[in-house]
Amino acid sequence: MAAKTALMVKLLRAHHIAIAQGAFYLLVTGLLTWFGIFLQDKAFTPPSPAPQIYAAVYVRDPAAHVALTAQVYPDDPWTDSLTVTVSGASPKKAGWLLVVECPAGAPSLKHGVHLSSESVPQTQSSVTQATVYSGIKNPKPNMSLLCFQDPVTSPGPLGTAAYSPSLANVSLPALQLDPGVIAAQTAPVLYAQQNRPGGAVSQLIQVFPGSVCPSPNPIPATASPGPTSATTSSATASASTTPTAVPSPSSSRNPGCYVQAPAGTTFIPYVLPTSVTTTETLNDMDTRGYQISMFPVGTPAEENGQRPGQIAEESITWNGKSGLNPSLDATNQAAETAASHDTFVAGISFGVASGTAVAFFDVLWQGWSRRRDTKKKEAAGGAEAAASGGSEDATE
Repeated sequence: MAAKTALMVKLLRAHHIAIAQGAFYLLVTGLLTWFGIFLQDKAFTPPSPAPQIYAAVYVRDPAAHVALTAQVYPDDPWTDSLTVTVSGASPKKAGWLLVVECPAGAPSLKHGVHLSSESVPQTQSSVTQATVYSGIKNPKPNMSLLCFQDPVTSPGPLGTAAYSPSLANVSLPALQLDPGVIAAQTAPVLYAQQNRPGGAVSQLIQVFPGSVCPSPNPIPATASPGPTSATTSSATASASTTPTAVPSPSSSRNPGCYVQAPAGTTFIPYVLPTSVTTTETLNDMDTRGYQISMFPVGTPAEENGQRPGQIAEESITWNGKSGLNPSLDATNQAAETAASHDTFVAGISFGVASGTAVAFFDVLWQGWSRRRDTKKKEAAGGAEAAASGGSEDATE
């Protein structure tokens, strides 16, 4: 009896040891697998693309010449700016609009202007918010894009448009129409709701040749625009302030589908200029540790000399005869090395996790085998005891 008790204690101890070993191997397998997946995801997940910005100038006189210049700073995107120069316009048709479409979440969208389109059959009607500058004479240079916020003056996450200051994630504004307008393959007329050229803009409506008018839908009257200067951003106009949409012939004052506007509402038409030159400069570039490729190829220039204690930086300038949409691909060589290291360590983690997983299943198999052998021994011992008891009864 004592021998049987000792055997049971020994088996129970072995069972507890097997459970502890199994739990240990299972925990190690899970941790190593999670660590390997984390490193693999970190190494192979590409960075989010840089947010895209579009900027275009509309004029009242199509014969006017427009020069649009952009200054971009990769480490200070909240200082990015545009300069508009309009020349050759008739004094009777003086007036221009600069329309900037920032990425979603940009600070300027809080005070943006509602921009909608009368779509043509092959395009989808677009509704968005835009930052609008309006004027008659040439404005002061370097008008802010207002697409990113300064973390010093606006604490919180850097740039509500999820911008990370880096040459590898620089956002180069496209000095052209947005893709939705380009896809229409026809130049739209941009109608601005404003009391006079150069005044505050309440809303914008793009009208394409052959546009399809929507069904009648009564909408409340528009709110009067807030006071702004001739070269500052316009006040917000929500979607609910759109004039009543009715199919109707075009008018000289209002868009084709929006001629029935509330009393006192004035729409002024603007068109794309026939002559445009564009220039975009990427300033303060520190290219150390980066492999650079760009399209189209810009003109580099060194901004300051190599002096003790000073880092040499350079700028790149792109020029265009019409629209300009430069792209720059900056590959961080240190990041590539780190990704290769993470991939290597992830492979080791998966390999060790495979070994501990095999050990875990081996412990399970041993425990099951031991339990099966124990049951067989108990069954054999019970049979012997029964046989022994039966023989004793027969002897008596």
